[in-house]
Amino acid sequence: MVYVTNVVKCRPTTFQGANRTPTCHEIRTCLSYLLTEIKDVQPRVICPMGSIALSCLLSNKRLSEVHGKPHKYGDKILIPLYHPAYAIDNPEMLETMKGDMLVVKRVIEETKN
Repeated sequence: MVYVTNVVKCRPTTFQGANRTPTCHEIRTCLSYLLTEIKDVQPRVICPMGSIALSCLLSNKRLSEVHGKPHKYGDKILIPLYHPAYAIDNPEMLETMKGDMLVVKRVIEETKN
């Protein structure tokens, strides 16, 4: 099973309707919902996608340094990933991102009960 969710539970937009980065206030407001979801769903592996999601779960880490590398997160494994939209603007990163997903696949297979 795969469970996909966002840190911020609504789509932050500009006045013109374009996507924008969530504010610190929006992230703080929604973080408790994310942590409750993790507790309720009990995933074995968590993959924060993008620097915003990473900063909520592993503070003081740069995505470029930790992407695709498993980390302990309580009794779970956390594998930070680049956000899929990143490949749109940076197609040269696609192979790196595919490699990171292979790490996720391997870790999921290794943690099956």
